[in-house]
Amino acid sequence: MSRPPKPIDGTKSIYATFAYALRWWRESKGLTQDGLAKELYMARSTIQAYEAQEYEPDEEFAKKLDAYFGAGRLFYYLWYHSQREYLLERWEDYLRLEPQSVQIRSFHPSTVPGLFQTEAYMRALFQAAYRPEAVTEEWVGTRLERQKLLERSDPPLFWSVIDESALLRRVGGKEVMKEQLTHVLKLMAMPNVAIQVVPLSAGSYPGQSGHFVLLHLPERVVAYEESQSGPRLLQDPTIVRQYLVTHDQIRLKALPEEATRQLIVESMEGLG
Repeated sequence: MSRPPKPIDGTKSIYATFAYALRWWRESKGLTQDGLAKELYMARSTIQAYEAQEYEPDEEFAKKLDAYFGAGRLFYYLWYHSQREYLLERWEDYLRLEPQSVQIRSFHPSTVPGLFQTEAYMRALFQAAYRPEAVTEEWVGTRLERQKLLERSDPPLFWSVIDESALLRRVGGKEVMKEQLTHVLKLMAMPNVAIQVVPLSAGSYPGQSGHFVLLHLPERVVAYEESQSGPRLLQDPTIVRQYLVTHDQIRLKALPEEATRQLIVESMEGLG
Protein backbone atom coordinates (compact mmCIF):
# COMPACT_ATOMS: atom_id res chain seq x y z
CA MET A 1 0.00 0.00 0.00
CA SER A 2 1.50 3.32 -1.06
CA ARG A 3 1.96 6.11 1.46
CA PRO A 4 -0.09 9.29 1.10
CA PRO A 5 1.97 12.17 -0.31
CA LYS A 6 3.64 14.47 2.16
CA PRO A 7 1.57 17.66 2.67
CA ILE A 8 2.92 20.81 1.03
CA ASP A 9 2.95 23.95 3.18
CA GLY A 10 2.50 26.72 0.64
CA THR A 11 3.26 29.41 3.26
CA LYS A 12 6.94 28.43 3.45
CA SER A 13 7.99 30.07 0.19
CA ILE A 14 6.74 30.92 -3.27
CA TYR A 15 8.42 27.73 -4.50
CA ALA A 16 6.28 25.81 -2.02
CA THR A 17 3.23 27.67 -3.36
CA PHE A 18 4.19 26.58 -6.88
CA ALA A 19 4.52 22.95 -5.71
CA TYR A 20 1.17 23.17 -3.90
CA ALA A 21 -0.55 24.57 -6.99
CA LEU A 22 1.01 21.88 -9.18
CA ARG A 23 -0.26 19.08 -6.96
CA TRP A 24 -3.70 20.69 -6.54
CA TRP A 25 -4.23 21.07 -10.30
CA ARG A 26 -2.86 17.60 -11.01
CA GLU A 27 -5.12 15.92 -8.47
CA SER A 28 -8.14 18.01 -9.54
CA LYS A 29 -7.69 16.46 -12.99
CA GLY A 30 -7.54 12.99 -11.42
CA LEU A 31 -3.97 12.49 -12.60
CA THR A 32 -1.16 10.62 -10.88
CA GLN A 33 2.38 11.96 -11.15
CA ASP A 34 3.02 9.33 -13.79
CA GLY A 35 -0.12 10.35 -15.66
CA LEU A 36 0.84 14.03 -15.76
CA ALA A 37 4.38 13.16 -16.74
CA LYS A 38 3.10 11.25 -19.78
CA GLU A 39 0.84 14.15 -20.76
CA LEU A 40 3.80 16.55 -20.62
CA TYR A 41 6.32 14.08 -22.11
CA MET A 42 8.43 14.10 -18.97
CA ALA A 43 9.71 11.52 -16.49
CA ARG A 44 7.55 10.81 -13.44
CA SER A 45 10.61 11.45 -11.25
CA THR A 46 10.72 14.99 -12.60
CA ILE A 47 7.14 15.76 -11.57
CA GLN A 48 7.83 14.15 -8.21
CA ALA A 49 10.92 16.31 -7.75
CA TYR A 50 8.99 19.50 -8.54
CA GLU A 51 6.28 18.64 -6.03
CA ALA A 52 8.89 17.70 -3.41
CA GLN A 53 10.66 21.03 -4.11
CA GLU A 54 13.86 19.23 -5.02
CA TYR A 55 13.81 20.97 -8.41
CA GLU A 56 12.96 24.63 -8.79
CA PRO A 57 10.62 25.31 -11.73
CA ASP A 58 11.83 27.07 -14.84
CA GLU A 59 9.91 29.30 -17.24
CA GLU A 60 9.33 26.57 -19.83
CA PHE A 61 7.84 24.18 -17.27
CA ALA A 62 5.58 26.92 -15.86
CA LYS A 63 4.24 27.71 -19.34
CA LYS A 64 3.64 24.02 -20.03
CA LEU A 65 1.52 23.75 -16.90
CA ASP A 66 -0.49 26.87 -17.76
CA ALA A 67 -1.19 25.55 -21.24
CA TYR A 68 -2.10 22.03 -20.14
CA PHE A 69 -4.30 22.98 -17.17
CA GLY A 70 -5.79 26.07 -18.82
CA ALA A 71 -4.63 28.10 -15.81
CA GLY A 72 -4.12 31.37 -17.64
CA ARG A 73 -0.69 32.62 -16.54
CA LEU A 74 -0.89 31.38 -12.94
CA PHE A 75 2.17 29.14 -13.01
CA TYR A 76 4.16 31.64 -15.07
CA TYR A 77 3.46 34.40 -12.54
CA LEU A 78 4.42 32.12 -9.64
CA TRP A 79 7.66 31.28 -11.43
CA TYR A 80 8.31 34.92 -12.30
CA HIS A 81 7.97 36.20 -8.74
CA SER A 82 9.99 33.31 -7.37
CA GLN A 83 12.92 34.45 -9.55
CA ARG A 84 12.58 38.06 -8.48
CA GLU A 85 12.76 37.05 -4.81
CA TYR A 86 16.21 35.75 -4.92
CA LEU A 87 16.98 35.16 -1.36
CA LEU A 88 16.63 31.94 -3.18
CA GLU A 89 18.02 29.15 -1.07
CA ARG A 90 20.32 28.38 1.79
CA TRP A 91 23.62 26.59 2.19
CA GLU A 92 21.77 23.37 3.04
CA ASP A 93 20.11 23.42 -0.36
CA TYR A 94 23.51 23.77 -2.05
CA LEU A 95 24.75 20.72 -0.15
CA ARG A 96 21.72 18.80 -1.38
CA LEU A 97 22.31 19.73 -5.03
CA GLU A 98 26.10 19.40 -5.18
CA PRO A 99 26.16 15.56 -5.26
CA GLN A 100 23.62 15.57 -8.11
CA SER A 101 25.94 17.54 -10.39
CA VAL A 102 27.41 16.10 -13.57
CA GLN A 103 29.79 19.06 -13.86
CA ILE A 104 30.97 21.69 -11.37
CA ARG A 105 32.59 24.86 -12.65
CA SER A 106 33.96 27.45 -10.25
CA PHE A 107 36.11 30.53 -9.81
CA HIS A 108 38.14 31.33 -6.71
CA PRO A 109 39.95 34.69 -6.47
CA SER A 110 41.59 34.29 -3.05
CA THR A 111 41.62 30.67 -1.83
CA VAL A 112 41.99 27.14 -3.12
CA PRO A 113 38.53 25.62 -3.87
CA GLY A 114 36.96 23.95 -0.83
CA LEU A 115 36.71 20.53 -2.47
CA PHE A 116 40.46 20.69 -3.24
CA GLN A 117 41.64 21.82 0.21
CA THR A 118 43.76 19.75 2.58
CA GLU A 119 42.49 19.41 6.14
CA ALA A 120 45.30 21.60 7.49
CA TYR A 121 44.56 24.33 4.94
CA MET A 122 40.82 24.42 5.60
CA ARG A 123 41.37 24.33 9.35
CA ALA A 124 43.71 27.33 9.08
CA LEU A 125 41.09 29.23 7.06
CA PHE A 126 38.33 28.58 9.60
CA GLN A 127 40.56 29.44 12.56
CA ALA A 128 41.57 32.71 10.91
CA ALA A 129 37.88 33.62 10.87
CA TYR A 130 37.88 33.28 14.69
CA ARG A 131 35.28 30.54 14.72
CA PRO A 132 34.75 28.63 17.99
CA GLU A 133 36.54 25.29 18.04
CA ALA A 134 33.29 23.32 17.87
CA VAL A 135 32.19 25.29 14.79
CA THR A 136 35.57 24.81 13.12
CA GLU A 137 35.42 21.06 13.70
CA GLU A 138 31.90 20.88 12.32
CA TRP A 139 32.83 22.81 9.19
CA VAL A 140 35.99 20.78 8.63
CA GLY A 141 33.98 17.57 8.95
CA THR A 142 31.38 18.80 6.47
CA ARG A 143 34.01 19.80 3.93
CA LEU A 144 35.89 16.51 4.23
CA GLU A 145 32.62 14.65 3.72
CA ARG A 146 31.89 16.71 0.60
CA GLN A 147 35.31 15.84 -0.82
CA LYS A 148 34.20 12.22 -1.14
CA LEU A 149 32.51 13.42 -4.33
CA LEU A 150 35.98 13.33 -5.93
CA GLU A 151 36.34 9.63 -5.10
CA ARG A 152 32.93 8.53 -6.36
CA SER A 153 32.78 5.91 -9.12
CA ASP A 154 30.97 8.44 -11.34
CA PRO A 155 32.36 11.80 -10.16
CA PRO A 156 31.36 15.05 -11.84
CA LEU A 157 33.77 16.94 -14.06
CA PHE A 158 35.44 19.70 -12.05
CA TRP A 159 36.63 22.79 -13.89
CA SER A 160 38.05 25.33 -11.46
CA VAL A 161 39.81 28.60 -12.19
CA ILE A 162 41.95 30.08 -9.41
CA ASP A 163 43.63 33.46 -9.20
CA GLU A 164 47.40 33.31 -8.67
CA SER A 165 47.01 35.30 -5.47
CA ALA A 166 45.48 32.18 -3.88
CA LEU A 167 48.76 30.34 -4.54
CA LEU A 168 50.84 33.10 -2.98
CA ARG A 169 48.82 33.58 0.20
CA ARG A 170 50.50 31.47 2.91
CA VAL A 171 47.41 30.09 4.59
CA GLY A 172 48.52 28.23 7.72
CA GLY A 173 52.20 28.91 7.06
CA LYS A 174 54.85 27.57 4.70
CA GLU A 175 54.48 23.86 5.38
CA VAL A 176 50.67 23.87 5.19
CA MET A 177 50.86 25.73 1.90
CA LYS A 178 53.43 23.34 0.44
CA GLU A 179 51.19 20.42 1.31
CA GLN A 180 48.22 22.20 -0.23
CA LEU A 181 49.95 22.98 -3.52
CA THR A 182 51.27 19.41 -3.74
CA HIS A 183 47.71 18.21 -3.31
CA VAL A 184 46.47 20.49 -6.10
CA LEU A 185 49.11 19.04 -8.44
CA LYS A 186 47.93 15.51 -7.60
CA LEU A 187 44.33 16.47 -8.30
CA MET A 188 45.31 17.88 -11.69
CA ALA A 189 46.39 14.37 -12.71
CA MET A 190 42.84 13.10 -12.25
CA PRO A 191 40.89 12.74 -15.53
CA ASN A 192 37.82 14.52 -14.17
CA VAL A 193 39.65 17.53 -12.69
CA ALA A 194 40.69 20.59 -14.71
CA ILE A 195 42.40 23.46 -12.90
CA GLN A 196 43.63 26.70 -14.45
CA VAL A 197 45.28 29.70 -12.83
CA VAL A 198 44.86 33.33 -13.82
CA PRO A 199 48.34 34.89 -13.46
CA LEU A 200 48.83 38.24 -11.79
CA SER A 201 50.18 39.49 -15.10
CA ALA A 202 46.68 39.14 -16.60
CA GLY A 203 45.69 42.38 -14.89
CA SER A 204 42.04 43.12 -14.22
CA TYR A 205 39.35 40.75 -15.45
CA PRO A 206 35.62 39.99 -14.87
CA GLY A 207 34.46 38.26 -11.71
CA GLN A 208 37.20 39.36 -9.33
CA SER A 209 34.67 40.53 -6.73
CA GLY A 210 34.11 37.05 -5.31
CA HIS A 211 34.06 33.31 -5.82
CA PHE A 212 31.15 31.51 -7.46
CA VAL A 213 30.21 27.96 -8.36
CA LEU A 214 28.10 26.62 -11.23
CA LEU A 215 26.38 23.29 -10.63
CA HIS A 216 25.45 21.54 -13.88
CA LEU A 217 22.58 19.30 -12.83
CA PRO A 218 21.01 16.73 -15.18
CA GLU A 219 18.26 19.13 -16.30
CA ARG A 220 19.45 22.63 -15.38
CA VAL A 221 22.32 24.78 -14.14
CA VAL A 222 22.32 26.80 -10.91
CA ALA A 223 24.83 29.33 -9.63
CA TYR A 224 26.06 29.74 -6.07
CA GLU A 225 27.82 32.73 -4.59
CA GLU A 226 28.68 34.04 -1.15
CA SER A 227 28.53 37.65 -0.01
CA GLN A 228 28.58 39.59 3.25
CA SER A 229 24.83 39.06 3.52
CA GLY A 230 25.19 35.28 3.23
CA PRO A 231 25.07 32.54 0.58
CA ARG A 232 22.76 32.70 -2.41
CA LEU A 233 21.72 29.92 -4.75
CA LEU A 234 20.70 31.62 -7.99
CA GLN A 235 18.31 29.83 -10.29
CA ASP A 236 17.00 32.51 -12.63
CA PRO A 237 18.17 31.28 -16.09
CA THR A 238 19.11 34.82 -17.14
CA ILE A 239 21.36 35.29 -14.12
CA VAL A 240 22.86 31.80 -14.44
CA ARG A 241 23.70 32.44 -18.12
CA GLN A 242 25.62 35.55 -17.11
CA TYR A 243 27.68 33.52 -14.65
CA LEU A 244 28.41 30.99 -17.40
CA VAL A 245 29.63 33.81 -19.64
CA THR A 246 31.72 35.26 -16.81
CA HIS A 247 33.37 31.88 -16.19
CA ASP A 248 34.24 31.64 -19.88
CA GLN A 249 35.66 35.19 -19.82
CA ILE A 250 37.84 34.34 -16.82
CA ARG A 251 39.11 31.18 -18.50
CA LEU A 252 40.28 33.29 -21.44
CA LYS A 253 42.62 35.08 -19.01
CA ALA A 254 43.83 31.82 -17.41
CA LEU A 255 46.94 29.82 -18.26
CA PRO A 256 46.57 26.48 -20.04
CA GLU A 257 47.03 23.29 -18.02
CA GLU A 258 50.78 22.77 -18.43
CA ALA A 259 51.59 26.43 -17.75
CA THR A 260 49.30 26.30 -14.71
CA ARG A 261 51.16 23.25 -13.42
CA GLN A 262 54.50 25.02 -13.90
CA LEU A 263 53.27 28.12 -12.06
CA ILE A 264 52.16 26.00 -9.10
CA VAL A 265 55.59 24.32 -9.01
CA GLU A 266 57.27 27.74 -9.04
CA SER A 267 54.99 28.89 -6.22
CA MET A 268 56.06 25.88 -4.15
CA GLU A 269 59.72 26.64 -4.84
CA GLY A 270 59.13 30.21 -3.74
CA LEU A 271 58.08 28.95 -0.32
CA GLY A 272 61.68 27.82 0.29
